[in-house]
Amino acid sequence: MRKYISYIFLLVSILIAYVIVITIYINETNNIKINYDNDYQIYTIYLKGEVITEGEYSVLKGTKLKDFIYDLITPYADLDSFNPDEEIVNHKSYEILYIDKININTADLKLLQTLNNIGNVRAQKIIEGRPYTKISDLLNKGIVGSDLYESLENHIMV
Repeated sequence: MRKYISYIFLLVSILIAYVIVITIYINETNNIKINYDNDYQIYTIYLKGEVITEGEYSVLKGTKLKDFIYDLITPYADLDSFNPDEEIVNHKSYEILYIDKININTADLKLLQTLNNIGNVRAQKIIEGRPYTKISDLLNKGIVGSDLYESLENHIMV
């Protein structure tokens, strides 16, 4: 009988120790303080104008405009209407202006492809034919035909 009492005492002691350890663990986890670094603050900005969807956007503090704006603007956004290296300011409204014409000397492949009847191959030829002194150089260098040139001339510039 004494042997069983010793086993029961040992078992109760282990159970008490287990409860104490669990209680300490629960108290410590409930007292964890989360310190949010300023680098993880969320800023709210407003985009309007030549963006795919006007409205409110959330970005991390410290983000530069160039880090996300290019996926949101339309092909006709005037890239000179904003400073891509500007750090986002909380609650600021950014208006992206409309560009009347695409500069064939500076437009990238993607932007050139937004012009009517300009695909990947023709856009690459336009890039390879640079620099242009006047828009008619597209016709003179044989990059586009006269019909295509007529449809483009009001939408491009040098």
